[in-house]
Amino acid sequence: VGPAVSNSLATSPTERMVSMSTLFAASVHVHRMCRQNWQSVGQAGLALIGGGAGRDPTQLVMYEPATKRPFSVTCIRAQLQLTVTSQQQISLEDDQRECWSAFFAEPEQAMIFLQHTTLARAAAVSHSSECLTQDIIPGEGVPAQVGDVVGVRQTSWRRPELLLPCTSSPFGAQVETVGDLAKPL
Repeated sequence: VGPAVSNSLATSPTERMVSMSTLFAASVHVHRMCRQNWQSVGQAGLALIGGGAGRDPTQLVMYEPATKRPFSVTCIRAQLQLTVTSQQQISLEDDQRECWSAFFAEPEQAMIFLQHTTLARAAAVSHSSECLTQDIIPGEGVPAQVGDVVGVRQTSWRRPELLLPCTSSPFGAQVETVGDLAKPL
């Protein structure tokens, strides 16, 4: 994992490297929605490119592994919707309004990808008071209905100043954990 693209606005080599880095990369199996049906695209690379001081938006890039040629590029915005369909599968709509589904080899890869993406979404928020949420693991059991009593646990994290490449959780310091899954609200 290293620098992906240099930023012409950055002034030093270190600043350029931190400004546009590969924050996350994985090999995934990709499907594309075509005429209301999922069609297999096959193995592909998936990378989050960006970070740094916020001069350039973070991008989610899916690419052909042999040629490294991108076939989908999406700027990460606060409004980006990532749907967790299983512990290893995530679906999204890209900037060209194409629907994609990515299947990760391991559940932990999907979780780390979602954490990185959520931080990139948070970096794109214009108001620091906005709260972003992202499912990381799909729910289990029967969905809650209106009038049901449910237990909820929420963990808040402080967003790091810079988004940096890492192979584990990219979150900064944990701020708080509230609630209990076993106790209703």
